[in-house]
Amino acid sequence: MNDKPLISIVVPVYNVEEYVSKCIRSILQQTFKNYELIVVNDGSTDDSLGKLQQFSDNRLKIIDQKNKGLSGARNTGIKHAVGKYITFIDSDDWISNDYLEVMINCAKKYNADIVSIKECIVDNENKCHYKNRKFRIFKQNAADALFGFFDTNYAWGKLIKRDIMTKYSIQFPEGRNYEDIGTMYKIYDHANIVVLSNRANYFYSVREGSITFNREIKDIEDKIFFIRRMNNYTLRTNTYDYWDLYVLVKIFSAISDTYKVDNITSKQRRKYIRILYSLAKKHKLRLRYFAITDCISRAFLVRFKLAHLALNIKYRGR
Repeated sequence: MNDKPLISIVVPVYNVEEYVSKCIRSILQQTFKNYELIVVNDGSTDDSLGKLQQFSDNRLKIIDQKNKGLSGARNTGIKHAVGKYITFIDSDDWISNDYLEVMINCAKKYNADIVSIKECIVDNENKCHYKNRKFRIFKQNAADALFGFFDTNYAWGKLIKRDIMTKYSIQFPEGRNYEDIGTMYKIYDHANIVVLSNRANYFYSVREGSITFNREIKDIEDKIFFIRRMNNYTLRTNTYDYWDLYVLVKIFSAISDTYKVDNITSKQRRKYIRILYSLAKKHKLRLRYFAITDCISRAFLVRFKLAHLALNIKYRGR
């Protein structure tokens, strides 16, 4: 009999004493039981570790380490994981009690390398916001699930075959913000089958103190760093339909960030925009992209060097 857990759950924790108990409770209440829970306390200075130590469960392993950032905490979790599949859950989020069951059933039924769950966005007033998404299976060029923006770029809310990460030595880049941008395209590139579930089983908490709400110059520079790596990355196949679209939209996002940083000068903004436009030259617009209405306008504006003009109007006065 194989005593190894089928799923390894990795939860990075840093200064979330108000939220982490709810997260852990939601995991321990899962209807699917064959998992291990690896919680990495990443040098918290509040009582997060104390909150974790109040739980007693033989599936729970708490790793206490010096602060390495979100990427470092996830990488530590990957190092200690033994399950066939791995899933990442942020410590201020929570999951439904059938989160694991829904995903593992999809993984088994379709022999999926990645199963992605639909998220519910929970705002500061605890109101849930759901996005419509169809159930989809990607078998040929499976990475187009991500590259065509049918799926999200987040590491959380996914069930991933662990050997994709270990076999190809895929780790989250430490010391960089927006680490998912620098990691997820590599994971999807090595997937043969991707399933997108239309079940909303992951509850993503939006907090004003998160990176999502606070842009710094470092965020722009980190995105440029990742886009350069994308430009130099060798894809497993050259037959992906949406790779160019994916990179162009990421470039638009980085240009948009230059208008969201409070302490940026006009000279700095122009410098970053020039760099980003130069990185876009390698990527082409294709007719099939125009069927993806949510993304094509951003890719078009980047490819024809109009993004900064549109964003200047949107953020007039910044």
